Amino acid sequence: MHLAEVVYPSLGMWNSSFRDPVLVREAMKVANDWAQAEIMAKEPKRLWPTAQGSMLDIDDAIAEVERSAEMGFRSVFMPTTPPPALEDYNRAS
Repeated sequence: MHLAEVVYPSLGMWNSSFRDPVLVREAMKVANDWAQAEIMAKEPKRLWPTAQGSMLDIDDAIAEVERSAEMGFRSVFMPTTPPPALEDYNRAS
C-alpha cells in the first residue's frame, strides 16, 4: 500500500490579502524554496506540497509556477478569490 498526501500551504490562504506585488513575489519564492527543502527533499514520494504564486502580477505567477515545476512541484495552490485590488474573476460577465 502506498500512502501520499498533498500538502496545502497556510501562507497561500493569505496570498489574496497582500497588496505589495514585490513582497508577494518574494514571499512565494521563499515559501516554495522552504517546501522543497523541508518537505519534498525529506519525503519526496509521500508528501507533495503545492507551489504558490503571486496573484498580484500574472508574469510573476507564471515565472514562479515554471520555477516550481523545475523544482519538482506537481501542483499549484491558487486562492479562490482575487486580491482586493483586482477585479473578481469569478463573476459571470
